[in-house]
Amino acid sequence: MEPGALVQFVPAWLLRSLDTLSDESVVAEFTMYFFCPGNADEGWDQARITELVALFDPAQRSLIAEFLRGIAESKMLDNWHPFAEYGLKWWAA
Repeated sequence: MEPGALVQFVPAWLLRSLDTLSDESVVAEFTMYFFCPGNADEGWDQARITELVALFDPAQRSLIAEFLRGIAESKMLDNWHPFAEYGLKWWAA
């Protein structure tokens, strides 16, 4: 998918992720991996996330940061907390 098209799909992607939010949700899982590539054990993909963040305008980045903040502060989805907390460093900046 072209970068411009990808940006247009983000609102629907975030809404679907919230609608299906659980440890078993494939949509939410892929959303987390997309916005926060890499992991705490093997290292974060800083080059990829830098390129990704640059595709979005400040309002879009703020929306993504709010999504990640909700994951980081939730009582569930413990295995996604490290992704959300790392992603916030990039998306909320």
